Amino acid sequence: MKHFNIALILGIFAALGNMAGAFLLPQRKGHTIFINSMISIGAGCMMGVVVLEMIPESMKLSEQAPLFLILGFMTAHFFEHMVAPHFHFGEETHPEAMVSKLTATSAIVGLSIHSLFDGVSIGSGFLVDESFGWLIFLAIFLHKLPEGFTISSIIISAGQRKKISILIAIAIGILTIGGVSLTYFLSHLVFFALPFSAGITLYVAASDLIPLINEFKGKKYSIMLFTGFIIYYFSHRIIHIFVH
Repeated sequence: MKHFNIALILGIFAALGNMAGAFLLPQRKGHTIFINSMISIGAGCMMGVVVLEMIPESMKLSEQAPLFLILGFMTAHFFEHMVAPHFHFGEETHPEAMVSKLTATSAIVGLSIHSLFDGVSIGSGFLVDESFGWLIFLAIFLHKLPEGFTISSIIISAGQRKKISILIAIAIGILTIGGVSLTYFLSHLVFFALPFSAGITLYVAASDLIPLINEFKGKKYSIMLFTGFIIYYFSHRIIHIFVH
């Protein structure tokens, strides 16, 4: 129960990242550089936590972990390209560029599903080990603010008011909290939930974020991608020192 309380609190903080992005985007000049930087750092951190932590821990829990990981990866691909075919993470981060209502709806569906599994990933991490849960939270939190920027800009570009974009960002953030709670209600399925959420996270980092980063102008974003991995690595060492 102690770990559940910590995971829930961190789930709330992660959700606040979505909300903060929605509040700040319309007021921030030069926000594109900030968004791109956060996406780059977040992607590096996510790749680190998946490859160096989530996959090895999953293998300890079940011999079927690789199968569950691929299932998670394919599920993310299915929802993004079949359920929400017009959604791509980071699409249209400029309020002045108008987008269709269909694109906005697809983005809401896509980010909602992604946000739910963010919570599942945090919860699954804490079911395995407290320090492991903190590391997953760190990786996820780093991309929550850009998510809030993204969904807010898309909704505003589709002609909706800022108030509506904030309410939707709040709803998406709440799904992260719901994902944490769902994991603990189904704690006996952690052997499946952890590798499955690893597949989801791997898909977002490798198929959505890194291709997006490759389109950013400037070498600094590639450096920030590596910086994200370094942040993860040293956070891993520091968190293990203080938690254990």
